[in-house]
Amino acid sequence: MDTGFLAASTNATRATAAGHSPARHITKIPWSLSASARVIWPVIQYVFGCVISAINSNGLTALQH
Repeated sequence: MDTGFLAASTNATRATAAGHSPARHITKIPWSLSASARVIWPVIQYVFGCVISAINSNGLTALQH
């Protein structure tokens, strides 16, 4: 578990205890989006890096031949 999840669940617990359950639902959606973006973005960067390096290596070998 990362600290972002712990902080979000702590804030949600405080909001529920204070009786602000709608605010908890509103803040929960952007947090889940940012959490999934944190997981997906490195994967996207890795895939693009592989594609770009493959194009570069193919282009270099094509120029050499």
